[in-house]
Amino acid sequence: MKLTDGAIAELKALEDRRGRLTAEQVVEAAEDESSALHACFEWDDVKAGAAYRIEQARELIRRVKIEVTIEERTFKTVAYVRDPEKEGNAPGYQNLMRVTARTAGDMMRNELEAVSFDLGRVIGLAEAKAVELPGVAEKVTTIKAQVDRLAAGM
Repeated sequence: MKLTDGAIAELKALEDRRGRLTAEQVVEAAEDESSALHACFEWDDVKAGAAYRIEQARELIRRVKIEVTIEERTFKTVAYVRDPEKEGNAPGYQNLMRVTARTAGDMMRNELEAVSFDLGRVIGLAEAKAVELPGVAEKVTTIKAQVDRLAAGM
């Protein structure tokens, strides 16, 4: 799936019209063969069905990056994040630049908690292989504690 400038522009236009994006809206727009998004999807139903195309749309949305400059520092980050106004597993993505600082803090805490969970898994693997990987579990445990402190402060 190649993310072209045209596809990014179409995603932005969808977002501008509706205020947010959903994977379903992206697939619907991409069904038009003249759409720059069309080539990003597998349309052969033998190879992929509707549910797969929804996953492709989610992946496409997650791959869009923006360049942000704050003072003299420039960095790339995701352009769209899960819509913080959606409850539970309700679909939808919001442009990162429209998310409030308070909401961004909540989102970062959630991401850090997910990282902490994954680090816990890494610790378990490292402990299981402690003979082959001496000291790794302790190092990752230190990192996990730092992540946990950072999440608690968000």
